[in-house]
Amino acid sequence: MSDLSNLKEKSISGFAWQLAQKMTGQLMSFIVTIILTRILLPEEHGIVAMGGMVLSFIGLFGVIGLQVSLIQKKEVDEEDLSTIFYAGFVMSAILYSIIYFIAPFVASAFNQPLVCDIMRVSGLTFFISAFGTVQNAIITRHLDFKFFFWASLAGGIFSSAVAITMAYSGYGVWSLVAQSIISTIINTLILFYIVRWYPKLLFSWKKFKKMFSFAWKQMMASTIATIAEQSRGYVIGIRYTASDLAFYNRGDGLPGIVYNQVNSTIQGVLFPVLSRLQDDKQAIKNGLSRSMKLSSYVLFPALLGLAAVSDKLVIILYTEVWLPAVPFMQLVCIIYCFSLIGGANTQAITAMGRSDIVMKWEMLKRPVMLGILCITAFISPLAIAIGQCIYSIGVCFFNAYPNKKILGYPIREQIKDIGNNFINSIIMVAVVLAIGHLPINIYVTFILQVLLGCAVYFGLSILSHNESFYYILDFIQKRNKNA
Repeated sequence: MSDLSNLKEKSISGFAWQLAQKMTGQLMSFIVTIILTRILLPEEHGIVAMGGMVLSFIGLFGVIGLQVSLIQKKEVDEEDLSTIFYAGFVMSAILYSIIYFIAPFVASAFNQPLVCDIMRVSGLTFFISAFGTVQNAIITRHLDFKFFFWASLAGGIFSSAVAITMAYSGYGVWSLVAQSIISTIINTLILFYIVRWYPKLLFSWKKFKKMFSFAWKQMMASTIATIAEQSRGYVIGIRYTASDLAFYNRGDGLPGIVYNQVNSTIQGVLFPVLSRLQDDKQAIKNGLSRSMKLSSYVLFPALLGLAAVSDKLVIILYTEVWLPAVPFMQLVCIIYCFSLIGGANTQAITAMGRSDIVMKWEMLKRPVMLGILCITAFISPLAIAIGQCIYSIGVCFFNAYPNKKILGYPIREQIKDIGNNFINSIIMVAVVLAIGHLPINIYVTFILQVLLGCAVYFGLSILSHNESFYYILDFIQKRNKNA
């Protein structure tokens, strides 16, 4: 079997395992979220979210960028692996020291004293995850995503059981904190056991500098993006209330599950594959095109359909207390539809080792987003979400621009690749919305919307001879034959 054929076979297998991991993990997360949402108050979710936003931002300066540099590098040896391991551990220690020091100031800014303790305890995950940096990179480089599946499954089951037990026992916000820490511990231990790689007494400043030259640009791009993205949460948390932040985050919950389950699965496999093909621009263009077609085929109907049924779904899952989250959910669904275009383009550029372009692009576009935020922050939380939606529409074209020159893949070709999926999804949404006005039981209406919506979309896929529809069918048939 040729190297290219072997890579294709491993990428297909990797996609299947990644999809299984995402589906299983998100299903558990979905169920646990519903349970915890019914037990805990919106304000308690909001308090944890406040600390979580800061930790997420600080984490960008940690081991993720170094891990990506290992994945992107064409060839690695023991010296590379050990160098990144020790560097990641030192960086995690420095970052936790920062977290411990700034926690009281963050709590004061949000006017929530409990945020201080939450940050100091949750920040321990930085140390824990640092031990699995190299293991994660090795698995991703080899496309052996089945290991992620088993580690994620074990961590998800145990941490979810602990979180639910603690919530019922009255531990409040600490049930959410415990879930995160326990999941990280179990995932790291299992991957450490499976991969069986242990650090050697090796460290190379030369290799560290070379990989860090790629990693710091990637980290800076992620940092700029995260500052801009999380600034909405900071503004809502500081200017408005913890409940407003909880409604905003809950609105992002279900769309985030849908988006991450599909898009991150495809992108998670696409990045290491494109990294191996980084010298073949035509192969990268073909891979990017296929990724966008598959992502949009699944995500467009799922997200736009979710927006159409959100008013009923929120009541069914979370009760009427969470109805204020509905408009946020609808807007976030639209935002994610456009995000898949920009995300795929960025992934291809990064895989080619051009993290400098990604960083420069982030520095150019994010001031626009912050400008929109400054205007909408004085209106309402919903206005903030509307502003982000408008920004996401414009920025998807901005993100696609570099690949016109780098890969010869201009935005008009990209729109052509996903256009059929978008049109079919809009027609499906029109049918779903019409059903939603029927004067019948909310549960019956919701079931009809889902079933008829799926029937309409698949019917349109057949009538339009949709390439992605038949590609997925062929993929499933091959997997069943090999099973």
